[in-house]
Amino acid sequence: MADPEMLARVCALVNMRNRADNPNDNALNMAVQSTNVAAKINGLSDKEASDILLKMAGDGPSREQVLLGLLFHFLTKPSEYQKWLNHMTVLSPDQWYTVLCHMNMVLIELYPKLQEVARNQIIVFFREGIKMNIPKIDNVIMNLVRCLNGSGDWQSKLRTSSGLTNLLLENEPWVASLKPGALLAQVSIATFAHLIIDLGNAPVNEPLKQSMVNLVVYLIRLRPQDSQMLGRDLGLILLRLSKIAQISALWKEYVSEPNKFHLNTFDELFFRSVHPQFHQNRVAPEIARKVEFMLLHVKQPQLEKYFEWFSNAYLRDPDASSMRAELIRYILYFTVKDMNLIVESRVHLINLLLVSAAVGAEQQWCKMVLWMDWMFYEPSVPYYAIEPVIALIRFYLNLHHPFANSILEFVCKTVPVLHPPLAESMKKAINQAMRPIADCYQGSLVAILENSRLDKAIREEVRKLWKDFVRSDEGPTASEVKSEDVKEKPVKSPSSSAIQSNSGSNIAQTSSGTSAAPVEKSRSGSFSIVMNPQLKPGHSSESAASRKAAKLETENPANWKEEKPAARSTGTAFSNVHPSGGVKMEQFGLDEEMIDDESSDEVEQEREKQRREQELAQAIEGLRGEWRDIVEGMRENFKSAELDMYEKSEGVQKILQKLLDDDSDVDDDVIENLAQALLVLIGPVTLSIEGANEGDSLVVAFESKDTTDQFFNHSLFVIFRNLCFTAENEPIQRTIVSLIASMRDRDETITYLLLVFMKSGIESQMKVDANAIYKEIADCCGKNEIDMLCEDLAYISVEDFQLFGYLVPYVLDQFQAQINPDLIGAICKGIDGAQLHDLVGEIAIENVTIFRKDSMSAMITASLDWETTSQWIFWQLVNAEGVPIDWIAPSIPKLNAEKHREALTNILLLLRRMDRDPSMSLMRYILARQPSKDDRFTVNAIKILIDDVDIANKVAEHIGGLIRKTISAGDILMPQGTANSTSTSLRDMSRKTGRAGSASHMKLPLEQVLAHMENFTNLCLTKGKKMAEQFLAKNYIQDAIAAAKSFEKAAPLRNRYQQLFTVIEILNDEKDNATGTSRTLRGNRNNTSSSSMMPSSTREPKQKRRNLDDDIYDKDDVAPPKPKRAATELTGGSYIDLSDSD
Repeated sequence: MADPEMLARVCALVNMRNRADNPNDNALNMAVQSTNVAAKINGLSDKEASDILLKMAGDGPSREQVLLGLLFHFLTKPSEYQKWLNHMTVLSPDQWYTVLCHMNMVLIELYPKLQEVARNQIIVFFREGIKMNIPKIDNVIMNLVRCLNGSGDWQSKLRTSSGLTNLLLENEPWVASLKPGALLAQVSIATFAHLIIDLGNAPVNEPLKQSMVNLVVYLIRLRPQDSQMLGRDLGLILLRLSKIAQISALWKEYVSEPNKFHLNTFDELFFRSVHPQFHQNRVAPEIARKVEFMLLHVKQPQLEKYFEWFSNAYLRDPDASSMRAELIRYILYFTVKDMNLIVESRVHLINLLLVSAAVGAEQQWCKMVLWMDWMFYEPSVPYYAIEPVIALIRFYLNLHHPFANSILEFVCKTVPVLHPPLAESMKKAINQAMRPIADCYQGSLVAILENSRLDKAIREEVRKLWKDFVRSDEGPTASEVKSEDVKEKPVKSPSSSAIQSNSGSNIAQTSSGTSAAPVEKSRSGSFSIVMNPQLKPGHSSESAASRKAAKLETENPANWKEEKPAARSTGTAFSNVHPSGGVKMEQFGLDEEMIDDESSDEVEQEREKQRREQELAQAIEGLRGEWRDIVEGMRENFKSAELDMYEKSEGVQKILQKLLDDDSDVDDDVIENLAQALLVLIGPVTLSIEGANEGDSLVVAFESKDTTDQFFNHSLFVIFRNLCFTAENEPIQRTIVSLIASMRDRDETITYLLLVFMKSGIESQMKVDANAIYKEIADCCGKNEIDMLCEDLAYISVEDFQLFGYLVPYVLDQFQAQINPDLIGAICKGIDGAQLHDLVGEIAIENVTIFRKDSMSAMITASLDWETTSQWIFWQLVNAEGVPIDWIAPSIPKLNAEKHREALTNILLLLRRMDRDPSMSLMRYILARQPSKDDRFTVNAIKILIDDVDIANKVAEHIGGLIRKTISAGDILMPQGTANSTSTSLRDMSRKTGRAGSASHMKLPLEQVLAHMENFTNLCLTKGKKMAEQFLAKNYIQDAIAAAKSFEKAAPLRNRYQQLFTVIEILNDEKDNATGTSRTLRGNRNNTSSSSMMPSSTREPKQKRRNLDDDIYDKDDVAPPKPKRAATELTGGSYIDLSDSD
């Protein structure tokens, strides 16, 4: 640690969170050199100081150190900057090369922590350097521009941006004189372009915004060759800024006069590759290092935790949306020698960037930069820059198919409208980009592009866009392409040696991933249409395995959105799409003249109506005889605008009656077609309640009997009534179960609406066996009952979290016997604070019981993989139900101190609240944890228990008894390799603790107990309350430790745990004779057991040596003194105490 004066110097240059922190090595070195310089020249004139510095510098390393010290003074003393600049000029015969290297080091290593005064001085240095025409200073200025794409205070970024903007605008001749291909122009255009967007429209930022616009236009016009090296990224910049008058004028010049910008045609602006060096310099050095670390060294599921930290550090300012897009472009072109090492990590990291983007323009812009290399593909685009898109689609198809829909829909609808004159060229480019993908994916590409989880409309658009890569109309239909194909068909992956930076044929390997954050979740509580628009009626049904693979994933609450999912009512997550298929390009900054927007909402509604009619016609075509007549009659009747919900319900009842009459003649095809027809005919279940607003939660339907009656008038509930109130095992019930299962195949909201209906039946005093009914439907769907219930709860938590809280107590009550970790996990992931309060109240009044002794260990083990918030909610429920600590104790030895801190913390809190004496088995489980200096759980647990004097006696008795038992059983030493272990797998611990996890099956060696007790003495002695000393002085502990020490087979442990034995002896001596010993605990903890071990010159008088306080013993708590030593004999393995009994 540096001395305080040196730390003060370091703090003048960089911010330190805590003066106790170790300073950065580079900053410390600069401070040291500045001290050496100041010591030599203080009080001297400038000429004398220059002479001294020249003598100090000499050649080589000495000169570099002196210049480093001078640069420190320049950055930290703005009032004297000219003086230090003059000294650097005298010592820079190498044309400032050394100083520029030092400045680069400051920018790359120290900039995020630099003090504001130092950042201002860097601008001053560059201004003076341009005046002196220092060679190659533009490369160093470029690094400062890069730093604007990093962390730091937003206002500080704006101040630096303002200084850089003025610096470049004021020095036009110098900028014009830069050598061709200078990266400064490229990086400046890209960086200031996104800052223009990030500044927004606040009047206070308008002057700075206008200066940045002037700079971007000025650089593009002044350095056209350099700006063209940005390739299609320059096209992206112009697109995004095209609503600004100056950029719009520039755009028109590119279109009409491309020769002015060294282009033969306007197309070249987009179909030109990006200079490789630009991709390497598009983000700040600190961010580049973090991204490289995550890609190369972090795997799932740890990547999500690292990204959460990364997002909090770098993606919180107003420029977060632009930074996400920049990071996606950076990751697409990030290369290593063996690309196979980062294939999976790239997909996961891009996914996290996409789903963490705000729904709307920000997320759409991220999709734009993702597809850019596809829409303007040319042979020099490397394979690794385009393959992640298909890998992402494959990834989402297995986890959350609506986002796969939105990504494909984006490109299908953007190509025709982005810039209509280029539409055909883009379509051709996208097909060319697909060719190397098809070569590597082979047959599995069709399984992705025609997957049954893609909306039918999207599959049609994909067929139009990539007609050469999908099956023809005469071939197998898309519904025959199962989701398993996406997982099971191998992807051909060429060797990494084939990777070349400018080759279109490179590595191809996709990641199917095992976990991902959910996409575009809504926590707003708004819910107007509950029939799932993503699974529209008429979609082909999927197999049970396919449906299981499509289960909505809810593993990452950090990615939940406050907004509603984009365009849910149209079955897509693409929020910037006109109903006609046009893209709202004003969010990209495009002029309306460039948009093909001929349709309206009415046109889209008409198309939707036609689609539903077509699906209904297909269903009717599959029916025969009287069934067809009934459904056709319903279709004609339902067209009447005057037909109310009651009359529609009567029509549905006729179909159910027909099913009852013809039960023996109803086959699966009839059920499938009826399900499809009914979903179209009855329409979505909406809030048909007077006074209800669009977006209201369904919970408003249960505020009164009138609103409930209005809500349950919907025709769907006619089917539910017939199911729930028909005698069990009647033929009609089995038929209705099949019908509902078929409807759920097409719309997964059906079963949770059934839960809503059954709960209303319970409240109306109608007996409904929800468990049995739900299980029948799950069996018919080919699903496990609890798995399907978890899916329903996960979906409700996304779409209508108020309804989620309404149903949770009912689910726990009705499915109490089936409660398992998956169900509790789904509840803990979706519940919020208000709902938790209500659920705890239900537990308190004994309406809900969650936990059972036989499943408690499995529940705890499963919870260890949940997010931190979900784990805390789980333990709140454990506390609410008053789960006995003995149910939890078997899990204590299995928990890892580093990985399972949430569980261990809550167990300690349970111990703190425990109102009964601990059992022998609890103490055995606590001591069964492997001793480790990094694991303090056992010490903390013992200390918490002994803080209660009454409990302390029982703890001492149990620990003493365990020590005696280990001696009697001859279990002395721990197995090799377990001592001081810092981590033990759950499987290994389960094996060690016995099949049933019983405390009686655990082997607890004497060494393990002594190790924990020694850790206890190291951490808990000499505290204010003296509770540890009182505890160790109890006869149970004293006698047991004395017996262990005298046990012959425990001889190897005497030296190993000498400190523990010495502490026990001291406490025994103190108890017997408070003034008759020279040994103290403090001396013992300093590895001295006797005053004779200290040098004679440092020994204190005997009467002044510190003893334990006389009042540490509770007269009611400690037995009368025993003889100074307890004589023990061990005969035949039995313990015989020859001392006086307690």
